[in-house]
This record gives sequence, C-alpha cells and structure tokens, in this order.
Amino acid sequence: MNFKELKNKMIEIVGVDNFSDTKENIMDYASNTDGSLIKPKAIVYTENVDEVIAVVKLANQNNWKLYPISRGKIGVMDALKEHKKIK
Repeated sequence: MNFKELKNKMIEIVGVDNFSDTKENIMDYASNTDGSLIKPKAIVYTENVDEVIAVVKLANQNNWKLYPISRGKIGVMDALKEHKKIK
C-alpha cells in the first residue's frame, strides 16, 4: 500500500481532524528528549481503544513503524514542548 492509500485508510479510522502530514506538524513531532530526530510521515491522534487497535493493525499489515507519543506527564517520547491538537 502506498502512502496515499495508507493516509486514506488512517483518515477512515481516526477522521480527517485527527490526521496530519503537513510539514509544520511533522517538524513539531520530529525531535524528542534524547536529542534524536525521527521525522514521521504523518501524525495520527486516536480517541479510543478501537482506533488504537485499528491503527496498529493497519501499520503492521503494511510494515509501517509507529512511534507513540504520550500527552501525559511521563511518556515514551516527549516530542513537543507544547502539545497541540491538529486543526
């Protein structure tokens, strides 16, 4: 599956307001607290367990890596100084 097809499937799962592949949003999430830079192809916000499961399944089926980012106080990666929802 190419990126455009995967993007459309992700949007079906989480909705257009919870998906972004804009350069601005990508760069907001590209760095983390250990100083490394991981430039994701897209940012996907999930709102419930079913969406998380569907996103993980879709990524696994297409051999795409996921880099989870927590919006809590302690997380796997703390990519933003100021977390903001995609508009």
